[in-house]
Amino acid sequence: MNYRSYPLILEEAERLLALNYTKYEMPKLEAFLQPSMKEDSCNIVGLAETRIDWKQKVNDFVKYRDEDNQKYKQIAVMFRSNDEVYRAFNILKNENIPDVKIRIQGANGSLYKTREFHYLISRFEKQATVVLEKNYLETVANFKKEIIVNHPNWEEYFLDIFHCILLEFNKEREDESTYQDLIDFIKEISQKDDGQYGKIYDQNINLIKSDFINQEIIVTTMHKVKGIEYDAVIIPASLSNLPSTTTVSDVKIKDYIEEERRLYYVAYTRAKKQLFVIKHKRENALDTGNSHKYSETTIKANYGLKIKEGIDKFTMYWSASNFGLNSFEYIRDNVKVGDQIFLTKEIGAFTFWYVIHNNQKIAQLSRAMVNQLMGIEILSGFVVSSVYVNTYEETKLSDEKNGTTYSNNWTQAAKERGYIYLIDFSGFGN
Repeated sequence: MNYRSYPLILEEAERLLALNYTKYEMPKLEAFLQPSMKEDSCNIVGLAETRIDWKQKVNDFVKYRDEDNQKYKQIAVMFRSNDEVYRAFNILKNENIPDVKIRIQGANGSLYKTREFHYLISRFEKQATVVLEKNYLETVANFKKEIIVNHPNWEEYFLDIFHCILLEFNKEREDESTYQDLIDFIKEISQKDDGQYGKIYDQNINLIKSDFINQEIIVTTMHKVKGIEYDAVIIPASLSNLPSTTTVSDVKIKDYIEEERRLYYVAYTRAKKQLFVIKHKRENALDTGNSHKYSETTIKANYGLKIKEGIDKFTMYWSASNFGLNSFEYIRDNVKVGDQIFLTKEIGAFTFWYVIHNNQKIAQLSRAMVNQLMGIEILSGFVVSSVYVNTYEETKLSDEKNGTTYSNNWTQAAKERGYIYLIDFSGFGN
């Protein structure tokens, strides 16, 4: 029994899975929900025939209203790779769609390490052994209001998630629960993005906000959606190879493709009311059981240079050194998720590359990253996806592990503060 998806969505998912030679005993899915309006709840279109733009479908779904004037509250845009996720996030942020939240689900970075979570948790750590007061939720709510006033560039959505996690903890907290117990609970929920904190947010946000924006676009990979459901799902044509790794031997390709179809089956059945799939060369190869590879030259020419997610593309100690002296205050007071940034180089005795936000340097790229930018003068098309915290203690531990001395570059002021801010971005730059 499937209580999520409309019948046509289930039929298409089962059609795809039926292409596999290997059969598993699976219960027959039956639609509990039935569409109230006479319209297609499942559309599979070919990119070569229609030249359809997935961004337009996102906008169409945002504007859609059913016969009861209800909108799709959650619209998921699913991709095969993280590179495609960040490219889409950059594009959608630049679309400036009004009254809609846009977020990435399944980022490698931890919500626990974001600027907003770190600031709140640091306050709790000062009284870790203290038993939670009866009015601690009210105290945190007032503190959150102060943060929003004092730091309008911070991500209010993250602060709301934090607040909702506290409400969830409070449902089962014991009389002797301490701030450390609360910290442990927050860490457990927010260290990985497996959809759990999204569910907690949905279940609690009405308790803290009556005017919250109850429509969001979730940009995610198919691997991060098991057990989660959305009103509408859009799956654009993928730029990934099939197989997506070069380590798959010819004899294993059939097994890989069958597993890939099972992945798409899960992705299809995440849609409750509307599924829109755009197929191109990779998807057609998946249907026929063949491999497909995109030329790196073609990808670069059409989409730009691929920059992967992760803070290891930065010279992390730069922000803690005399060279990046003002970056902490600048990021704290000016940089927000979704802001446009670009990369540019500075040539002197050595060549350095920097991340620029409104003509201000906010990060220096690592030597390994610089080597990927040979022959390029400037690279744009990115937006800030997160602002993370990196601590002095983490740097010292990394030095001990790797035999480096990066912690020696931290200024005394940075050491006393104990941490720096690092932005992240990813996608394809031009």
